[in-house]
Amino acid sequence: DVERSRGLGDVYKRQVVVPFNNSGHPDHVKARYIPQPLYNALLSAIPKYMTGRSDHEVEILILATILAYRTGLRRGEICKLRIRDVEDSQQGWLFVKPNMYADNKTSSSTRKVPLRVLLTDEEYGAFRRFYRRRITGGAKATELLFSLDPKNRRLIDGDSLSSTIRSV
Repeated sequence: DVERSRGLGDVYKRQVVVPFNNSGHPDHVKARYIPQPLYNALLSAIPKYMTGRSDHEVEILILATILAYRTGLRRGEICKLRIRDVEDSQQGWLFVKPNMYADNKTSSSTRKVPLRVLLTDEEYGAFRRFYRRRITGGAKATELLFSLDPKNRRLIDGDSLSSTIRSV
């Protein structure tokens, strides 16, 4: 809830989520629907479960899990993220907005999420390394951040992503 978000902002001396829609009402992040020990166990199990898969696939599944847990992003929102939706700043803003790959679930789903505040240092570092590799690898701003397609144009199926995580 909003009060909880203000508490986190006080702890980190940062605003947790800034309204992206200029409505003047603070948005908030609903996160942590599963207990922390289960989340930790899930992250540890992903590489073991994904034996035989590429490091890239394993990394995508881990980062998608982190984003879902820490930020409350929906699977479809994670799958449709583009390179340009990541702001290269100290806060590490992530923009969730409609694009050519998919719309948002609702108009109020358009938002700006500060990854640096919501992710642990280790998680944020992993995300930044992945993002940097995509940039240095020549990814264009309009390309998907997470894609199994070498040309980064094919959206990962949200149902497939969810069922893989459930299987782990």
